[in-house]
Amino acid sequence: AEAAATATAAVAAASAPAAKPPGPRPGAAAQERPSVRPSSTPPSTDTTTTPAPAPAPAVVIAEAETDKTRCISSDGGLFTSRGKELFGSDMKGCSTPCWGREACTSSCVANIGYSKSCSRCFGGLASCSAGNCMWQCMGGENQGCRDCAKNHCRPSFEACTGFNTEDGTA
Repeated sequence: AEAAATATAAVAAASAPAAKPPGPRPGAAAQERPSVRPSSTPPSTDTTTTPAPAPAPAVVIAEAETDKTRCISSDGGLFTSRGKELFGSDMKGCSTPCWGREACTSSCVANIGYSKSCSRCFGGLASCSAGNCMWQCMGGENQGCRDCAKNHCRPSFEACTGFNTEDGTA
């Protein structure tokens, strides 16, 4: 009986029309597969949607020139008490996770206790260092990185804050 059922199924399958490969569902729009071809034209370099940021040093210098110093006496007291010993670790602790972005670094420095206006000078220093010393600092903190920041960015920072980063005084 089992053999007869198998034979009947085989005959029915042989006499049935050939099955069509599955196609789109009725009423469904046909989807075209995009063709991928190598292109001889380079990818678009259109920057109209993302404008390039202004160079950081010019911004910091302009702020320092118009406002003289942005830090108040309590900021000077904080800088003097934390001084030179913690200046580098404060900057690294705030600028590294912020990738040198000015607003992020400023916010972090404000959390240490500096006033909002003074913390903007720290953010400017981080942004300046990221923009001008990226290659020197790529491998981490080293003498070339420190020298670059000292030469390119510290003068603007000191003018902005009124702090002396060499001796840790305000």
